[in-house]
Amino acid sequence: MSRVQDELVAKIKKCKPLLAKIKGFGEINVDFLATEATAFSFDEPTFFHRIYSQNGSQRSPRPNQLGFSAPLSPVHVEIVDRLVSVCATLNEYPHIRYKADDIKSQRTGICPKIALLFKDRLDQFVASNPEWWYHGGPGHSERDRGVLLIVERAEDPLSPLVHEFTYRAMVHDLLEMAGEKYTYTPTTQKNASEREVLLNDNDECWVEFRDNHIAEVTEMLSGRTKEYLSNNSGAALARNAGKNMSLGQMSEALKQLPEYREIISKLSQHIHISSQCMDEFKKQNLKGIAEVEQTMVTGERENGNKVKKDVLLKELLAELRKVDQLMALRLISIYIVSQGGILAKDKEELFRVAGLSKTQRNAVANFELLGVKLERQEKKKLERLFSSRVIAKGRNDMNSEYAISRYKCYLKEVMEELVNNTLSFEKYPSILPMPVGGSSGAAASARSARTRHANHSTGPIRRSANTKMFSGGRQIVFVAGGACYSELRSVQEVMETCDKEIILGSTHFITPTSFLEDMERLSDM
Repeated sequence: MSRVQDELVAKIKKCKPLLAKIKGFGEINVDFLATEATAFSFDEPTFFHRIYSQNGSQRSPRPNQLGFSAPLSPVHVEIVDRLVSVCATLNEYPHIRYKADDIKSQRTGICPKIALLFKDRLDQFVASNPEWWYHGGPGHSERDRGVLLIVERAEDPLSPLVHEFTYRAMVHDLLEMAGEKYTYTPTTQKNASEREVLLNDNDECWVEFRDNHIAEVTEMLSGRTKEYLSNNSGAALARNAGKNMSLGQMSEALKQLPEYREIISKLSQHIHISSQCMDEFKKQNLKGIAEVEQTMVTGERENGNKVKKDVLLKELLAELRKVDQLMALRLISIYIVSQGGILAKDKEELFRVAGLSKTQRNAVANFELLGVKLERQEKKKLERLFSSRVIAKGRNDMNSEYAISRYKCYLKEVMEELVNNTLSFEKYPSILPMPVGGSSGAAASARSARTRHANHSTGPIRRSANTKMFSGGRQIVFVAGGACYSELRSVQEVMETCDKEIILGSTHFITPTSFLEDMERLSDM
């Protein structure tokens, strides 16, 4: 955990006027951001470069005492110290699982190192803080010990690239965001000034709609606005200045007028933002692009028909002639990653048709640093007869109602198996033996928390009224190297199918553009 440096404490002690005003001094854990109820971030985009760049991390000179074949990197230590802060804040002393190295791959992952070091540091914290308590510990058995699962971005470099058409993902992918802030100028008002909107947990509309498909969001916003305008007396007063209203009706309408203006303003903001997303969707022909993407990553058409590689390559080349370089880079990256490498001649043709710059070509080459195979050898004629179909890197999400959103991100499968106690211990071992049956302990009671669809409100902005009861311990999933918004959406979807609480954390949250920029910079320095 990060502590106040001794030299800073010494400065405070020397300042007598300050000491006279200090009643107490304590350290709190603020080296992470709780971005929402089920997510946290270190907000450290530079960690990606430090983890994956060949030259990005300097090795720690201290002796290796944890049995690693290679010395620790400072970035491993920083990640672990912040993870300890998170668990200390949540009162969690979790069982630890991690992604094991793939023996077929030549790349050594960082998850085993982080897992072992985390156990060492958390044990030290528990030993040095006897008053600290944890769920599932002595006197706190009302809830089980949690599980911390450590994975990394290299395990799935495909999901951050595939177009996601839920509201939040589209906002961050298609619009110019500054963190949580979106700036726009209303088009329905003359001489309107620029407005800033914070899209976070304080915005109830955002919380309700952010993980819905954009088609549902636009429909719900339109329907609620029309319903509110027709049924609210404040709306009637605003429309016709009180004509045909009795004094009693006008008095009631005046009471509702401030709330009316606030609600209409909030709905109008989201109508504008969702409309901007749809405008970009149409402008960039994302429906056509998404159809090609979904075929590449699932290996089949919407109707379930398998696709041959040469047919898909022709379709991709045709699509590359219509799009800009950034979109072309994204599509080519999806194709190469999803197919586990392509022929060298096909790769060069894709680069040529797309007109990729040297920097963009380097971005594709840098996927090798994440363990992606870029090229494969051309097979003999007989072998080609049995390997002409597109490789299915991802599975179809059977719960998706939309053909252009049928790809299921890999982490969703992992989380589903984790909460159902079916996650492979060969691929995701634990530091110490897990409790029998996969449970974190004997307790089955729970704590209540808000759930997205649990409400009884009938107003235009739905406020949560129900609570969902979670049983067992928390499932904390940490992605080193950046998590994407399809994975964050998947947390909510998995939680709706079970009684487990899942928290997703990462070094930072990424968009397709920021991920490709990170890939470009991996060969810097």
